[in-house]
Amino acid sequence: MTFKKSFSLKNITNNRISWIDGLKGLAMLLILMMHTGSDKGVHIFGMYTDKFFLRLGGNGWIGVVLFFLLSGFLSYHSLYAYFKNADYSLKTVTAWIKYRFIRLIPLFYLAVLIGFLWHEHYLWLGSLGYPKIKNLIINLLFIHGFFPNYCANILGIEWYVGVLAIFICLVPFIFKIVNSLNKSLVLFAISVVITYFMKQYLNSLTPVGIHLPVYKNFVNAFSIIENFSTLCLGIVLFYLYQYITNLSVCHKIGISYVLMMVSFVLLYQNLYAQSTFLLMNTHTVWALCFALLIISQMIHENFLICNLVFKFIGRYSWPIYLFHFFLIDLYRKNIAVKTNYPMVNWVIEFVFIVVCCCLLSFVLTKYIDRPLISFLSRHSNAHK
Repeated sequence: MTFKKSFSLKNITNNRISWIDGLKGLAMLLILMMHTGSDKGVHIFGMYTDKFFLRLGGNGWIGVVLFFLLSGFLSYHSLYAYFKNADYSLKTVTAWIKYRFIRLIPLFYLAVLIGFLWHEHYLWLGSLGYPKIKNLIINLLFIHGFFPNYCANILGIEWYVGVLAIFICLVPFIFKIVNSLNKSLVLFAISVVITYFMKQYLNSLTPVGIHLPVYKNFVNAFSIIENFSTLCLGIVLFYLYQYITNLSVCHKIGISYVLMMVSFVLLYQNLYAQSTFLLMNTHTVWALCFALLIISQMIHENFLICNLVFKFIGRYSWPIYLFHFFLIDLYRKNIAVKTNYPMVNWVIEFVFIVVCCCLLSFVLTKYIDRPLISFLSRHSNAHK
């Protein structure tokens, strides 16, 4: 088998799974709720509903937890399909890793370059003042996930990409060893224990040259350490998916809706009383709640998740995630509608941003992302 054959797009690209797109759409909407400020919009729907929006908006970051869970699942799904047609070797592993980064490069580079020149909203800068060229280079090399000072201060959300980049480099080697449901459960349990003690140790340190709040946010939210258990849980879900798809299940619709309702109850409870379980961090507890929701969709896709709106937003969630802050800034500076009702203001902003994000993301995907991915893939193969 030649290297070129093992690196072909046909071997890597898989058919889309509807419930994956639906869940990505849900995750993206949660993030947009938080970043458009639903946690500040109150006094219109009534005290109870307002309180729910305050909680949900303030915890919209859980959408990223869902993204990580799906990333763990999809990475194994991609590896499983890829190595059906390629021998496992360092060369083929490198080819898979390279293709995964090629899929990230066009829109991520574009977003980072625009963000570097935007000079509007820089987050998690600490004592840096503003991003430097060094920061830009570190992001373009996809190594910002290793640096607290540089993990999230050009776009404010690029820390997700930094963690994902580290996982992309690790997961093919995990795939070689962890090749069953039992082994994936062991990996998840080990990851929980290791990350717990690593966080305890890192939180006990007072770093030199790093703004302390930036360092604490890195350790407790933005690092591979905080999110590795969630990614490992995604691997568990992949093997559960293999099991469920080969299983004859009676009353699929009923079981799916029961699991989904249980997931919603647990998510709702955790929304009002965030907690840890055994040695699990907060992100992993949220991930377990979402895992039930994912299993419910594996058994039977239902309209609450697999509807046209969620699936469309999920299909274009990558550009929406990268570029939504730019549109929010433009809206607030030039278009923002102001009424006497904060919740009305938020609803208008939220709907406007969702619609504009979808339109922009469709254009970016069709005219920039797909053509450049195709070009980079062909160019990469041409030298092999």
